[in-house]
Amino acid sequence: MIAGIIGASGYTGRELVKILLNHKGVSKINVYGRNSGVKLSKEIPELKNIYDDEVLPLDPVKIISETDVVFIALPHKVSMEYSPLFQDKVLLIDLSADYRLNDAALYQKHYENVHIDPGMLGKYVYGLPEIFREDISKAKKIANPGCYPTSIILGILPLVEKGLIGNSFISDSKSGHSGAGKKLSETLHGGNLTNNIQPYKISSHQHIGEIEQILTAVNDNKKIHISFTPQVLPFDRGILSCIYADLTRPVSKSEIEDIYKKRYDKEPFVRLFFNEIPSLKNCQYTNFCDIGFFLDERLNRITIVSCIDNLIKGASGQAVQNMNIALGFNEKEGLI
Repeated sequence: MIAGIIGASGYTGRELVKILLNHKGVSKINVYGRNSGVKLSKEIPELKNIYDDEVLPLDPVKIISETDVVFIALPHKVSMEYSPLFQDKVLLIDLSADYRLNDAALYQKHYENVHIDPGMLGKYVYGLPEIFREDISKAKKIANPGCYPTSIILGILPLVEKGLIGNSFISDSKSGHSGAGKKLSETLHGGNLTNNIQPYKISSHQHIGEIEQILTAVNDNKKIHISFTPQVLPFDRGILSCIYADLTRPVSKSEIEDIYKKRYDKEPFVRLFFNEIPSLKNCQYTNFCDIGFFLDERLNRITIVSCIDNLIKGASGQAVQNMNIALGFNEKEGLI
């Protein structure tokens, strides 16, 4: 099977190449971009002598004819210029946010940009296997989830499904600087980031719409709101979300443990930590989401800790997990 990647020079594209090189079902990887003719290892030196192929011209007709799956790892607002060109002729997995939301007005609100392909919003399967595995298995177009949403949704999902969360909750999520991409900004400047914790986009982050859309859908369409504070820290990768919620009724620790066990017992990439605090270090460079919880019975309030690697379970690893499901591979292939 031949896998194509559009936009492999960014962090997520780089991770895709590395994962797919170790996938037994992938015989060849083609990388496409505007910088055709340049060896990818020239732009990403860590791939030297590992993947030295040249970047190929970004020609959708040719890409369709020579690949079985296409990963689009382009920035938000750029991806939607290319995704429509593939129609349903090849499995398409879009790692940008351009097709995660179901509503053009919501997209414009959160991304401050007019969507140029609004008719396809809501027609991509949201690629969170722990909720939409069956839909993914039949899909030709998959919108890969965002990194913060993956961590937060998986952390609180079992309680939302059981009606134990009211109409709002809080998440304080700390991310390594790779979550903001390669583009330099004042926030990510070494002098500002070193020995610092930098909150940003408090209560206005673009992932809020995505989180609320999915959790509302699994909550019988009863609206759920999130108060969200993302923070960037001076390490390269990973997200640790501390999620705080008031419970709708008194509940015991053992009942919550049972809810999480039953919900995630058969999930290959969710690990539960009871009576211990999940550590970000343990899930870096993996496709796992590590979850633990702590119940404050005095206040009938729960704190959930949910950790992922933002570049793997929060992006490229989850994209390969979706590919495995859609194309009938073992779901864990290339990821463990």
